[in-house]
Amino acid sequence: MPLTSDDAEVYSAFPPYFEAIQYWRDPDSGAWEEGRKVNNSSVGAVVAGLEELLRYLDCTGAGTIGDIPSLCEVNTDNLRALIAKGRQRLVDSALLFLIHPLRVLRPRPVQDAVLNLVQARLKGDVGIKRYGGDSYFCQDYDEWFPPEERSSDFSERLDFRDAHLQPNCEAQWCIFDPLLSII
Repeated sequence: MPLTSDDAEVYSAFPPYFEAIQYWRDPDSGAWEEGRKVNNSSVGAVVAGLEELLRYLDCTGAGTIGDIPSLCEVNTDNLRALIAKGRQRLVDSALLFLIHPLRVLRPRPVQDAVLNLVQARLKGDVGIKRYGGDSYFCQDYDEWFPPEERSSDFSERLDFRDAHLQPNCEAQWCIFDPLLSII
């Protein structure tokens, strides 16, 4: 789709912004909105977005978009280097969303490694754990926390919630089964 000059102005700000915050090592609350740490899901989403920008620039001829000057300022070599910093962080990531739908992890051996790790370390009897040591809705969760506290913000007191987790009793989620099936 052709971009308007307003679109291009916003998209051209992405590379310098993600470079400035060093997105490949910027702690955030991730998809699960818990404690701040560097989350591969967040890094992977940025990589996917930057790759789409690079594809657009490659397709339209970076630097030759006469009526959209802000996109002409995006240096594709710098953009590739910025993408590489994120990809380097994702080498050992075990996140299925980076295979599908984001397609950040494309080489089949990397996909296979992620799938093997998920199946070996996170697959349970009834679903897939979000990550090892995840205390959210772990065993007896409903007994420890009243309904109004179960989905409250634990980011400042994860240690308190984590203390309830018994080894290998993380919640198992059905959200990942369809991803395994698709992949």
